[in-house]
Amino acid sequence: MKKIILILTVFLLLIGCQKKMTSKQVVENYFNYINEKNEEGFNNLFAVPLKPEDTETLFKGIKEIKIREINVVEKDEHLMEKEEKEDEITYYVDFDLIYNENNEGITYNDGGDTRNFYLKKVKGEWKIISIGLL
Repeated sequence: MKKIILILTVFLLLIGCQKKMTSKQVVENYFNYINEKNEEGFNNLFAVPLKPEDTETLFKGIKEIKIREINVVEKDEHLMEKEEKEDEITYYVDFDLIYNENNEGITYNDGGDTRNFYLKKVKGEWKIISIGLL
């Protein structure tokens, strides 16, 4: 009985001590999980998970995607609200991608692209709330 309690205690401590991802790691894992076709990990990056058919289309369509450059977007003082929000951050990401030959639902060409990734802390963890064009 003592062994079981000890094992459970160690297990719970390990779970509780898991390192949470930084905001930058969330964005980097977006690209890693697409390459790995890791649907569960990918959907855990979002505040609101994508529809399964959207994730499937993305995974089937993209052969490879990798970051060329990633930078924090500095807030424009003219657009900033009265208080900066410590629980929100935006990254500018420049990346390369190669599509599969028989992709359906994706009509872009291979090559470079850029997007802003908008993140927010949700229950203490960084989550993607939106991805948009510049």
